[in-house]
Amino acid sequence: MVANVLQASAWINPSLKTNEARIVITALPLYHIFALTSNCLAFLSLGARNVLITNPRDFKSFVAELKKYKFNFISGVNTLFNALLHTPGFETVDFSALRVTFAGGMALQGVVAARWKQVTGLYSDPGLGIDRNLADRHRQSNRPRFQRVDRPSRSLDRHLDPRRCRQGTAG
Repeated sequence: MVANVLQASAWINPSLKTNEARIVITALPLYHIFALTSNCLAFLSLGARNVLITNPRDFKSFVAELKKYKFNFISGVNTLFNALLHTPGFETVDFSALRVTFAGGMALQGVVAARWKQVTGLYSDPGLGIDRNLADRHRQSNRPRFQRVDRPSRSLDRHLDPRRCRQGTAG
């Protein structure tokens, strides 16, 4: 777990601005290793505020909570992102501070990823929990194709740079 937290922190840190408040939206249960590692523990070391969504299935309230914060990071699963995209008012959330969207637990459908990009302005980067560890990463390039980048490569840093995913140039 320590290695995963260090890897996640190293991957996330460059995408956050120095004087910007660090706010993380946590809608996945913290007893699941993905949320525990990527949301709670990694962002603890980065000095972030974690906003726990206690009932993420109440999407109307979830969207109301999102509107209260200029958040930098949100993680979820395909079904959660899809449901948010279909919740009235989600498109009016302020995504100007959002730096990283991280999808885990299951494959992110291309149609969901494309719609997420349209609404939020950035792609969602798929990842896995500690059972595969963050070094065993996948990266999406221009939807819906996935590419493994867990093998040593001269271009590994380019693939793991979240700023490239935000700009839609990872590929």
